Amino acid sequence: MWVAPAEGNATAPGEGTEPAATSGKGTRDAIVAQARSKLGLIFSNKSGGVDETGDHVRHGWEHLQEIFGVAVPSFPPQIVKYLKYGKNSDASNPNGLPSWCGIFATWAVMSGGGNSGGWMSGNRVDNMKKLTKDPKPGDVGNFEKNNHYCIIAAVNGDTIETIDGNSFDGESGGDGAVATKTRSRGEFRAFYRQVDE
Repeated sequence: MWVAPAEGNATAPGEGTEPAATSGKGTRDAIVAQARSKLGLIFSNKSGGVDETGDHVRHGWEHLQEIFGVAVPSFPPQIVKYLKYGKNSDASNPNGLPSWCGIFATWAVMSGGGNSGGWMSGNRVDNMKKLTKDPKPGDVGNFEKNNHYCIIAAVNGDTIETIDGNSFDGESGGDGAVATKTRSRGEFRAFYRQVDE
């Protein structure tokens, strides 16, 4: 079974002349914008056609490879690209594509300038240990079911909009997608702060 090597944490964004609150809001907006930029582009369990090798590629594999390339650069790119590797969702295929919801969330945080190192299988990353009871856009939400991770896109009282990787997209019917969801605060197991303010 593939396990990512340990990676260091990125330096905190916004250090310098800007006030922390201003850089925090800009970083939070950038994290959410990064997550939104992949909506409707990836369906990792569907074919995106056949390439020059004659093998079926995952729909939107280029975007998925960008995500893995930032969050887990040592992950084998052929597993990300080709549908024939399947998913590692059960013991019969431990070397398939992993559940990539946390990898997506980590990519959005890293590419948006938040405080995150790369995704590490099993231990995850230090930014997933900064619990908060006051989630804000750009933070990461977590659910007990399937240990699912998502980016918090908007908070309106107890109603929270999220952007989820490796999710079901109700509009297209596609699985293994980047999709938006609206949930109640009580559905979450935890929230992790991604921006130091």
